[in-house]
Amino acid sequence: MNARPMLFAAFVLAVIVTTSLVLRLSPSAARADPPKTKAQIRLEDVAKQLEEMSARAKEHDLLEALAGSWNVEGRVWTDPPQPNHPGQPPLVAHGTMKCAWVLGKRFMRCEAQIGQTGELRSESMTMYGYDTRTKKYTVVGFDSFGTTYVQASGRYDEESKALTLEGTNTENDKTMPFRWVVSLGDKDRVTQEVLLGLQPGRWVKIAEARSTRSASQ
Repeated sequence: MNARPMLFAAFVLAVIVTTSLVLRLSPSAARADPPKTKAQIRLEDVAKQLEEMSARAKEHDLLEALAGSWNVEGRVWTDPPQPNHPGQPPLVAHGTMKCAWVLGKRFMRCEAQIGQTGELRSESMTMYGYDTRTKKYTVVGFDSFGTTYVQASGRYDEESKALTLEGTNTENDKTMPFRWVVSLGDKDRVTQEVLLGLQPGRWVKIAEARSTRSASQ
């Protein structure tokens, strides 16, 4: 077997891993340990340091509540009710969602297919996590309604048993804050709500997904 391709592959891997490590090391750590030359790099040492820095936290265990198969009823308000404005009834759709751990149980991936005959159809993939650097829970969401994504971060409130994650979304050159609230108080029921901050201090619900754990589990 020709050893040259294997040596080249090892070199590329070393460069990629070392670059990732350098980007994640704190300035103090960088000063304490001068950068190694390429000849000194040992992949096992780098892998060990990366493993220590990427270790799960106990906060990740909270996301276990989402794992499994769910039946979902979704609601979307295109003209939501507001003070002095009755709005219009929401569009309602039904479907299923499956959530499972990925990437070494660091993230919970939820994939949903919503919409039966005569209903608005959509597919979505949502990734929940906990960022040990910022000490916040995170969410990144993708769906078939567009080519972009939304992301938010926030904290868990023990009293309300809910995650409240906040972010911003830009449409037609207008940026608005939003909240993504996940209620986890019932092990067999999960509610996810999205609210827009139309004005300071005033939040309006524009979407909701009520999920009930599948009876087959």
